[in-house]
Amino acid sequence: MHSSGPITHIAYLMSPQADQPVGVRVVEPPPDTRQFQRGNLYALVELPANMPDREALADRLLSVMQRTYYTLRGSQSQVMTEAVRQAYALLRQHGLALPNVDASSVGILCAALLHDRLMVATTGSAFALVKADDKVHMFPSELMRLTPDQLQEAEPQVEVFRQQVRAHDVMFVGAGAWLDRVPVRYLAGVVAYVTVDNCMDAAGDLYAQSGGADLPGLLAVLESVGSPPPSGTGPRPTPPRRPRLGGLPTSFSTLPPVRMPPTAPPTGPSAVAPVAASAPPTSYSSVAPAATARASPTPAAPGSPAAAVEDMDPPQTREDVPLPGRQSVARLAAALLAALQAGWSQLRTLLSRTLPERRQGVAETGDGAEGAFATPAEDLSPAFSPGMDHDVLAEGADLQVTDQVTDMEAAGWVGEALPVDEEVEGTGEAESPPPTRQSDAEDGQADPASGPLASIPPMTFTPPAPTRGARARLFLFLALAILVLVPIATFAVYWGDGADRRAEAVQLTDAAEARLLSARTALDLGDKSTARQMLAEAQEFLLEAIALDGRDERRDQLAAQIEQDLQDVLQVQLLYGLTDPILTFPPDALPTRLVVVNEDIFILDRGRQAIRRYRFDPALGVVVEPEGEPVIAQGDVIQGTTVGELADMAWLPLVPGFEDRASLLVVDRNNHVFRYDPRVAGPTRLLFAGEEDWRAIDQVETYLGRIYLADEETGEIYRYSAGRYDVAPHLWFAPQTQVNLAGLVSMRIDGDIWFLFEDGRLLRYNSGEQVPFSLEDSVGLAQEPSDLAITTQGQGSIFVVDGANQRVLVFDKEGTYRHQLQSPEGEQLRGLTGIYLDEVAKQMYLLTRSGLYRHPLID
Repeated sequence: MHSSGPITHIAYLMSPQADQPVGVRVVEPPPDTRQFQRGNLYALVELPANMPDREALADRLLSVMQRTYYTLRGSQSQVMTEAVRQAYALLRQHGLALPNVDASSVGILCAALLHDRLMVATTGSAFALVKADDKVHMFPSELMRLTPDQLQEAEPQVEVFRQQVRAHDVMFVGAGAWLDRVPVRYLAGVVAYVTVDNCMDAAGDLYAQSGGADLPGLLAVLESVGSPPPSGTGPRPTPPRRPRLGGLPTSFSTLPPVRMPPTAPPTGPSAVAPVAASAPPTSYSSVAPAATARASPTPAAPGSPAAAVEDMDPPQTREDVPLPGRQSVARLAAALLAALQAGWSQLRTLLSRTLPERRQGVAETGDGAEGAFATPAEDLSPAFSPGMDHDVLAEGADLQVTDQVTDMEAAGWVGEALPVDEEVEGTGEAESPPPTRQSDAEDGQADPASGPLASIPPMTFTPPAPTRGARARLFLFLALAILVLVPIATFAVYWGDGADRRAEAVQLTDAAEARLLSARTALDLGDKSTARQMLAEAQEFLLEAIALDGRDERRDQLAAQIEQDLQDVLQVQLLYGLTDPILTFPPDALPTRLVVVNEDIFILDRGRQAIRRYRFDPALGVVVEPEGEPVIAQGDVIQGTTVGELADMAWLPLVPGFEDRASLLVVDRNNHVFRYDPRVAGPTRLLFAGEEDWRAIDQVETYLGRIYLADEETGEIYRYSAGRYDVAPHLWFAPQTQVNLAGLVSMRIDGDIWFLFEDGRLLRYNSGEQVPFSLEDSVGLAQEPSDLAITTQGQGSIFVVDGANQRVLVFDKEGTYRHQLQSPEGEQLRGLTGIYLDEVAKQMYLLTRSGLYRHPLID
């Protein structure tokens, strides 16, 4: 039986015009991949609106969380917690120390769905709403707004939430700013009633409720949980309950003993001797305390309820009635005494010295006989008959007896004898009875005290006497034993787990050291590919050891050695000339392409969908006008044609006899080509023959005056001769060549045509056919390739931009790895997107999402 993952429907809370959500990432691996074992990942990052380069930083944090979750080893909670911590550590390095950053708007959330188990880890203001079991749960229950002091802490406070889900359950994850714009009750209501059918409508409604704010968030509706891989594990059966050792004491509200009435009336005053009554049953817990019980001054008439009370046998004392479970406890005590005679003796000696002894009182009957045991008067409590009308009992009121009492007696249900108050010492008189109810008298009702029921003494309710003696000591001993044993057992478990973690960390450290030695051996043999692989494994093992047991001197030294050897294997060349950018961009900018012509710098900004022209002064080394001059933007109307989303641009040089002037070519995604001449005011539309056959023009390039247009959908390169754009294009690929241009990132021409794809592949074509070529992968391919540059002087070199690792990989034209370019310190190349090589001036321009750098060309 094969496992299948959960099926979810995702709706991002963003503008319909937006290309992709900001601060949110969903990863749902296919079942045939290794990542499928970790399940689906839903990551969210909330950053302050005034943070520099906000979108680029959010994308990097999401990438860190994704990489950590799917590569780090350990339990799911450990991996998710570490993913949040890694993102938080990177966030602290990139601007949280700035004075203007709003700490309360920082949040990181990582949610994972593995079949029917949902786990959420979060820190900061990010939160989640989960509908499960027809209830909506909020996590965390109270939003954690960070303070500037908390941002200075190296380790975040990560909370983890677990929930079992099933089909049609819903999850909402969002930034804390959602609660500032939409009431939490409204959000919970949407989550409670959203379904697969109305998921997109609900997301649009929430976006409208927020006022069109750009807030990270998504709705996920679980259509099915999938099927987990078969295993022998399953729900554990409920263990059988252990039988009780015996009944509970009277202080735990057990039912009072019930006795049948005697067959012959007793004689003597002992019939009304005070006894220790049991506590009332729990079903009568609402009965209010009655007035103080009194002895009847005169004999009651035969057959009356009072006579029924007087005719009862003297009740047994507490020692006469065996307590529930006493025999079971006695058997247990006997077994313990037989097994641990010496220890039990010492324990009893200790308890006898520290606990109060059982008190024994003497109750005098009417004839002066002594009972075996009697509880003091203040400890007595009445026994309630099941027929009592407890609705009429109130403080200070007389007891109202109905015919139910007689009926219950006739049926054989009689409670214990009622206690009586002793006379006041020295007077021989009883205390005065409490006042009768005035309401009955005012209503014309008969006073119960004047009728035949006047002989029944009123009752009072006092708390039951606490349990004393060996039974109380046993329960106290068990409580003390639990208090002592629970911390000891907990400490033993944690100590055992800690020892296992330390042992595993030592093994991982030893494995990392062994991999380092193997890498050095491979370097000595000239095998750089094996050396890099061994160093990568050594670094992975060491990171796992640090995650389990922390850092120490040995691990720090080993980490420094691995990093140094990696630098040697990767042939890293540091760009020490990177100081300050010659141009900076606002946070909403997303520059991706640049063209440098003499002193003019053209930059395509996909964030603001515009191309701007900047003037660079070589003498001063600065851009004269940092705001730039707008060239063309989305929405402009040029000769009756509306400019669509900008795709690419290229420089068309002067071609004598064909092109009388150099110009900038711009392509939009509506398959339009525009021309901009710096010497002429405003751009113009450039018409081509065969435009009706274009489907998705994504790249434009020029070579020897010719224009090359790449159509990603048709998989064709349309080549137009210099100045002859009204002639049908030449289809550059040979008819027998099968080409797939999906995922094309950049196209460059130096006689051959080079294609860089988003998965890091670089393909080479000559005369319409593919040439055998591949990049050396000893250092790994670019994880996020964004641009390509090729030099033509000498043997030539290939420059591949890897934005994820903030580096530029350099190969020769045979694909052999040469070196890589990185910044010496700091994060100058963070968000690297583009490159341009000026071979005449021997300068290299590096474009990032926040600025433009200029550095001497290294080739």
